[in-house]
Amino acid sequence: MVAVAGVVAAGLVVAVLAQLMSDSSTAVVGDAAQVVSDPATPRSAVTPSTAPQTVVPAGRPVRGKPVAKPTKKKSSSDTPSSLAGRAEALAEDLAAPAAGPVRVASFNMLGASHTRGKHGRKGFADGATRARQAVTLVDNLNLDVFGAQEFEPSQLRVFEARLPQYAMYPGTTQLTEYEGANSIAWDTGRFRALRTETIPIPYFHGRALRMPYVLLEEIATGQRIWFANFHNAADVRGAAQRWRESATAMEADLATQLGADGTPVIMTGDFNERKAFFCRLTARAPTMRSASGATGGPPCSVPGKAQIDWILGSTPVRFANYQVLDGGVIDQMTDHPVIVSDATFAQR
Repeated sequence: MVAVAGVVAAGLVVAVLAQLMSDSSTAVVGDAAQVVSDPATPRSAVTPSTAPQTVVPAGRPVRGKPVAKPTKKKSSSDTPSSLAGRAEALAEDLAAPAAGPVRVASFNMLGASHTRGKHGRKGFADGATRARQAVTLVDNLNLDVFGAQEFEPSQLRVFEARLPQYAMYPGTTQLTEYEGANSIAWDTGRFRALRTETIPIPYFHGRALRMPYVLLEEIATGQRIWFANFHNAADVRGAAQRWRESATAMEADLATQLGADGTPVIMTGDFNERKAFFCRLTARAPTMRSASGATGGPPCSVPGKAQIDWILGSTPVRFANYQVLDGGVIDQMTDHPVIVSDATFAQR
């Protein structure tokens, strides 16, 4: 198998910290993110995730164009002689290449309004300052696609100015400001958007908010992937379990609908629940799995230290290098960990 072009440099999060500290417009205090388990492997490795890890990536790979799976060269002695054999060989040669590893993240940005004014969260800088820190992190993680929650206009504008290679939907202009805080971003050097859609999801007190899903196509291979990003209601404004359960059902049905023709589906989000959410989702949409190694039932199994932030994918998706980035500089940006994983796809 030809590996996606890439190199691994040492100490990514240490490098991120160094860049953050050297950025005169960014306020950073605290230690680097803690290493709790073995360093992660580069995105070219595709060992499936089997359990959650809290890790620091070993290095920043250099993005290269995805390379199609090479076709085995046939000698005259193994050329199929039967009609069925010739048809099978032709189908193998004409199979569309699958996308190489796609680095995906779920990132709750801690909205600017949450840290503003006398009633704001203490210990955090303003939203724009934290967005500049997040820009450095996103750039160094070399993300291809990420789903962001609580991504408010002042934070979105920083990203638009400093990372112009990313397109966003809905971003700052497509929907209301409140709804735009839940956005999907993708690297336009690698992907183009074919469709941008929303689905109304019940949020606080059952109020419906339009949340995004997009059909992206990898430019190099033509691989199409659905990405959806959600933020289910927390209990901070009253009991919201009924709304989370309703939201989960809608999200599961959407995943089933989008993946019915075999197109891979990847879902990111802050679902404000751990095992209960995942088990409900997979009971209704059994093709969905978690990058963390959680598996649907029966019995539904979720590894320890599950997060409320998830990356999920349908059957054609294989996850590797699952990472929960937390502590140190992450704690200066947000009150959530940043969830990262590499996704690969079955050959079409």
